[in-house]
Parts: sequence; structure tokens; C-alpha cells
Amino acid sequence: MEVKERLLFLFVVLPNFIAILLLSQSLSCNAVVSITATQNITDGETTTSDDGSFTMGFFSPGNSTKRYFGIWFAQLTQQTVVWTANRETPLNGSSGVFMISSVGNFVVVDGKGDKVLWSSSVLVSSKNSIGELLDSGNLVLRARENDDPEKVLWQSFDHPTDTFLAGMKFGLNVRTGENQLLTAWKSSDDPSSGNFTLGFDLNKIAQIVIWNGSNRIWRSGQWNGQMFTGIPGMTSFHLYGFNVIYDDDEGKLYCIYTDKDNSTISRFVLSPEGKLERLYWNSSLSDWDLSWLEPYQECDLYGTCGSNGYCNQYVTPMCCCYPGFRPLDPREWDSGNWSGGCVRKKELKCSNGSVSDGFLKLSGIKLPDNSKIILSIDRDYKCEAACMSNCSCVAYAYDSTGLGCLVWDGDIKDVQKFSYGGQDVHLRSTRPEKWKLLVPALALATLGVAVVLLYSFSTWRRARRKSGKAVEWSGNSSEKTLKGISGYLAPEYAMEGLFSVKSDVFSFGVILLEILSGKRNSSFCHHDRAINLLGHAWEVWSENRMLDLLDPMMQNLPSTTEEVLRCIDVGLLCVQDDPSDRPTMDVVVFMLGSDATVLPMPKKPAFSTGRTPRESDQQASSSEICSANAVTISAIYGR
Repeated sequence: MEVKERLLFLFVVLPNFIAILLLSQSLSCNAVVSITATQNITDGETTTSDDGSFTMGFFSPGNSTKRYFGIWFAQLTQQTVVWTANRETPLNGSSGVFMISSVGNFVVVDGKGDKVLWSSSVLVSSKNSIGELLDSGNLVLRARENDDPEKVLWQSFDHPTDTFLAGMKFGLNVRTGENQLLTAWKSSDDPSSGNFTLGFDLNKIAQIVIWNGSNRIWRSGQWNGQMFTGIPGMTSFHLYGFNVIYDDDEGKLYCIYTDKDNSTISRFVLSPEGKLERLYWNSSLSDWDLSWLEPYQECDLYGTCGSNGYCNQYVTPMCCCYPGFRPLDPREWDSGNWSGGCVRKKELKCSNGSVSDGFLKLSGIKLPDNSKIILSIDRDYKCEAACMSNCSCVAYAYDSTGLGCLVWDGDIKDVQKFSYGGQDVHLRSTRPEKWKLLVPALALATLGVAVVLLYSFSTWRRARRKSGKAVEWSGNSSEKTLKGISGYLAPEYAMEGLFSVKSDVFSFGVILLEILSGKRNSSFCHHDRAINLLGHAWEVWSENRMLDLLDPMMQNLPSTTEEVLRCIDVGLLCVQDDPSDRPTMDVVVFMLGSDATVLPMPKKPAFSTGRTPRESDQQASSSEICSANAVTISAIYGR
């Protein structure tokens, strides 16, 4: 019996015990819980955060045989490094050790000769320090002194490499000028510092910039409290808690983002090619999905069209000079080299002691670089006045969402026309160019108003003498429409015979809309709705497709879209139903001649209801009372 027990112990119990012992030793060699002065990480060992999200240890990237100490995502089938310690001083073998030095700093040393390859270089260290890898991927060095056991001496989030993680505060100390930069790898096989860096604008503007060496290649546009203005699609980022914050106590401007969905693994990375990428882990494909990329297209690159030029990716050529500007070198410009930019055709009058310059409104664009914020201004008209009173101010913009009043002096740089979104910038310009288009239109419209008023007044007086009832009403309980009255008569004049200085304004508005559309108001007939020209103009204005109103023959005139849109706005302001809402003619002339005036929102015009083609055919064959001249209505008597 005793022999059997010995044999059982020898062949069953002892082997299992040895196996368990070896396994425990193996596990202890490959997993380190924390780093202390007596507990380090050698090549081949790793430590993982408490929730298993991140691992740190020694690695070799891509096809390289060199060894680096870093942090990577723990649960992915594809090793993705997010931070590297000794990126500039790799090891050539597996003798590396990550440890806490005798003075309490993180260090990477060559185990063969104890040569320090990298150090956290904390000035105020602790001999009783401890290192921990947090669930966020942040490696922290803490002090374990009795008076402050949670004091953080150093953390990897303050010293990023090429990756921006959720929860990381990435920013600029505006007091000291210290800027936390993402620095791209040289290649997928080489983590050493590449040519591209990313950080906050050193001019202390809340915008992100990518540099190639010392040259800007992309910028995000100014942060307005909700988004970076140069990234129209950034509103989706708010689903993930992206924000820019200024900490007044620390004097630090920083950005941060958090993933609302904890099951999602994401990261921002500055690629070796100098592109900022946002990536999500696709577990079904076991690979990263690219969800966002900047710069994405040629117009995204900094200053593609040079100074005083703007870039539009959706037209050919994609570079254009602002209105009132011309290429600095026309031959180079025509050949596709736009780097020289544009210069003004005529000198601003303000420089000659005059303040008769105006402003040209540029809509839907990326705010130019090198802006200055005037904190004391809280209204758009004050911002306009501040720029107008300063001859060095060449443009202004007012952003009510958070930026306030921005002004620019010198050349306007890095402007891009967006297909959606963007901001409005008012560019200082000389007036004469606009008057080339407006003077003939104003002359024609004024002549037309005079003729219409004389004709209308005479016909109204004649109709009033002949009949006490010059018009016929028809309608329902909710709305009445005036039959037989169309064309140019103001509603208060047609209905009640009331005439004022605002009556000719209405007629002018009708003529202005007729000039722009190439159609007569009295004969306008919509193909499927009972609206006249005024109603059609109101409809396209309400739906933000004002250019649909424009006569195709006018598209070849030397005008700008902004001029046409302003004329439509003025026309609709003139034909408003209530005379008190209409501007006077001197105000109309000023609005047409000055972009410095911010136009009010027009209200629905009078007489906006017309006839459809079917109604016109039916009424042509009916016996209802009608007017041959669309102004008066005659009563017919037998003889």
C-alpha cells in the first residue's frame, strides 16, 4: 500500500505540481502589474491595464528588427502602437529594460551596459515612485509619499507621439508657449520623428495646424465654440464629445474628445504622409476603418491659390481671384501655378484719406488665416464699423456662435469655397466695379417707374370718374385676392387710392425683379402653381435657390453672384405688402451701392398669387369681368 502511494505521488501528483509551478512562473515573467524601483519590465515581458484595454512592453514595428518600448491596444488582432518612449534611440537587440531609476524617473536602458536610452526627465522626482498603465492608455508616474500618495509626476498623455486618444488633453500653454505636438512616424517601420507635426496655432489662435518642417500644409480653421470653422462636416464629431477648452488657471488651451460608446475603439493619428486620420476598429473585418481625413483634397492644402485667391474644388480651374483682384502673374496663373496669388486691380480709396470703400460679401467660405479678434465688439454692425474706420483692415467677419468680431489686415490667405457650410466674410473693395452693373439697371428702372406711375395715376382717375367700383373682389374666409390688378401698382394705391413715397418703391421693386428674371409680372404664369412673378421670387428666396430666378441671358454679364442675390433681396424688400416695411428710394440706392449695409429679412410680397396655365385657359373662355390692360376694369352695357 505504501509503495502504491509513493508511485501515485511520483507519477501523478508531482508532475501536476511541477506543471502548475512552471505555469505560474511563466505568467509572472510575462505580466507585470506595476512598475516600482524593484519591479521592472524586460524585453519579452508586458503589463496590461486593469480593464485589459492597453498593453505596454517592447516591440518591433513592421519589418524592422529594432526594439522600442511602447503602448498598444491589447485586444486587437493587429498590433497598433499609440505611444513610443525611445522612438529616437532604438535597441538593436532584446536586452532592453524599462524601469524606475534611483532618482524616481522612468528610463529605458540597455541591459548590457546600463546605458540610458530614454528618460522621463522629471525635475522634481520621488525615490519612492510607482508607475501604472491606466485604462485610458495613459502611463503615469506617481509619488507614493505619505503626504501626497496620488501626486502625478509625469504622464505619457502630456508627451504624445503620433496618436491622439479619447480622454487625452492635447494643447498649448499660452503663457509659456509650450506646445504639445503630434509627430508622425517616418514610416510604418520606423517610429522615429518624421517631417510632419500637428498642434495648436502658435499665434495663440484656437485652430489646429499641420506643419511640414516649418511650413504650414493644413489648418482646421478657428474654433467657434462648436466646431472648427474650416471643417464643415465636423458637427458629427459632437456625437463623440469633441471640444476645445481654455483653462484659465493653467493658462492652457487644449482639445479633448470622448467616445460616448465605450464599445467603440477609435483614435486620431498623424500619418507618415502628413494626414490627420480618424480611425475606428472594425471587429468583423479585424481592421481599421477610416472615417475622416484631412487634408483630403487639393483645396484643403494651405494656401493652394496664394494670397487673395480662393479655391473651389468643384470648378475648373479651381483657383480664382476675389472680385476686384487679378493674378499677380497671369502667365503662371493660366499655366496652373497659382502660388503667386492675386493683387488688387485698383487701390483702396481709404488709403487716400477717404472712407468711401465698401465691402464685398463672400459667402460659404473657410475663414482666412491670421485673423484678429476684437473682444469688445458684440454686434455685426459694430464689427463692420470698426473695420471701416481702420484703413489697414481689409476684411471682417462676425460669428455669433462664439468667435465674435474677426478682422484681417494685409493679404488674405488660405480661403476655400465650401459646397455646404462655411462662413461669410466681408472683403473691403472699391465701389466703381459694382456701379458698372447697377447704373444702367437703376436708370432703366427709374425711367420705368416714372412711366408706370403716370400711366397708373391717369387710368385710376379715369376709372374713378366713370365708376364708383373699379375693382372686383373674390376670395375665401382666409384670404382675398384682387382680380384684375397686377403689374406695378402698389396694393394700397390699387385698393384704396392711397399714394405715398412708398408707392413708387413698390413699382421699382417689381421692375427690378423683372429685369433680373427677364419676365413681366403681369404676364408671368407658373407651370403648376397659381403664383405670379412676385410669388415666384418669394418662393425661390424662401427655399434659398435665388439664382433660379435669374434670366439665363444675364449669366454672361460681368457681375458676381453676391451682386445678383443682393438685387433680389432689395427687390423683395421693395414689394412688401405693408408700406411701412418698404425702404425709401434713397435707402434703396444706398443698399444697391454698398455691401457694407446688412439687409433686413424681407416679408411676403403683396399680390403674390397669380394664375396657372389651366386657370388662364378656363378664364379666357368664361364670361367673367376682366381687364384688357390688367389695370382697370370696365363695366359693359348694352346699347
